[in-house]
Amino acid sequence: MGNSPVVRITTDQGIDGFGQAETSRPYLKPFVLFYKDYLVGEDPTNVQRIMMKIRRMGSLKPWEPQ
Repeated sequence: MGNSPVVRITTDQGIDGFGQAETSRPYLKPFVLFYKDYLVGEDPTNVQRIMMKIRRMGSLKPWEPQ
């Protein structure tokens, strides 16, 4: 999608989800792979829990009003 990379996540049920990164950076792939190991086994319908796990590990996006 333009110059922005797209990340595909596939559940163990074979359901795919897509997310677009803001921009391509050299650290993007290692960053995504880091979170992969951390999130495997989570319920993909519990988005709030997953986002809280990501935020606790230091990531603050997507931005959310406080």
